[in-house]
Amino acid sequence: MIAIIEGIDRVGKTTLANKLRDEYGFEIYKSERQETSSMNYGSIRGLIDFLKWYKPDRNIAIDRFHWTEAVYGLVERNDSFTYDHIDEIESMMTEDFVLLYVRPTDIKWSSAQHGSDLSKHLKLFDALYEKTTMNKYVFTHLDLEKVKEVM
Repeated sequence: MIAIIEGIDRVGKTTLANKLRDEYGFEIYKSERQETSSMNYGSIRGLIDFLKWYKPDRNIAIDRFHWTEAVYGLVERNDSFTYDHIDEIESMMTEDFVLLYVRPTDIKWSSAQHGSDLSKHLKLFDALYEKTTMNKYVFTHLDLEKVKEVM
């Protein structure tokens, strides 16, 4: 299984990735959000191809991936963003990929911890969650135990 963990900053994505590692033996790949450059869809497609080849007997958790780059790129860098880009990327993902979306319980707290208002980011993440056809699950940091139901 390849678990893609997405959500705004300061909601528990890394906590969830560590839980998957500690309780289920997942390997973790943590993608740092790009601060200045535009999203490189070619690199993301290449990583997906690599993971499909590499993964046969492995469980991998990706802490941040294509949604993070799209959302933060649009809101913070005015990068171009279309649902077509996301659809193209997600069309490459097989049934072995699952999306784990971690939502905030308090957007004001998450924003304060981040240092800026994340409400626009949250709206985009929510819209992506509604639109995606991937196998998907939503959590908050308060109910990460529910991940057992997914595994």
